[in-house]
Amino acid sequence: MDGRQLVDSWESVPIYPIEHSGTIDLVVGNTYTIVMEYFEDTARAVAELRWESPSTPKQLIPQAAFSLPIKANSPSPRNAATGVKHTPILKWGAGDYAVSHEVYFGTDEDAVKNATAASPEYKGTKALGDESYDPGKLAWHTTYYWRVDEVNDVNPDSPWIGSLWSFTTGDFLVVDSFEDYTDNDAAGEAIWQSWIDGFGVAENGAQAGNLLPPYIQRHH
Repeated sequence: MDGRQLVDSWESVPIYPIEHSGTIDLVVGNTYTIVMEYFEDTARAVAELRWESPSTPKQLIPQAAFSLPIKANSPSPRNAATGVKHTPILKWGAGDYAVSHEVYFGTDEDAVKNATAASPEYKGTKALGDESYDPGKLAWHTTYYWRVDEVNDVNPDSPWIGSLWSFTTGDFLVVDSFEDYTDNDAAGEAIWQSWIDGFGVAENGAQAGNLLPPYIQRHH
């Protein structure tokens, strides 16, 4: 099909496509494809982003789905995680307009959900760039709830109240969680910075992890 035929066939496509909305479940191990389709005529153009998965036919993604991430996001431990070690460092991703973060943490779901800066669940403010909170040593096999509000005093919409996240500590002792190691050796998070090896020692030569990132292989 040459360019002229493509334009002719496009004439039957509505200028303003109908948008659909709904929920798509992501399954670990599956591959998901997003394709941008662009249609152009001499006087008008339409760009559409479409979604496709193993169980979902190709469909248009509404423009509203691409709103900026205003709230805190990407919690670690992941929301509803179980078997979490008893000395976790909570981490999250910053919202696009955040200047600082207010952290709320506790064992009472409703108390954390409704907490204010005057509540005992309020654990203080963290500066932008320091998206982490150390709750200390936690109890065994206990569910904890936490929330991070994004704050920007010059924005009239601030604060942006965060979602309620939770995790449950393990009923066992974690000696070491290899999931915590990353390729960020500048932050001391590489595996060879905790597991001392014999790299560079002629009589030994043992090596913990790969020589270059990724230092360890991750399997999903």
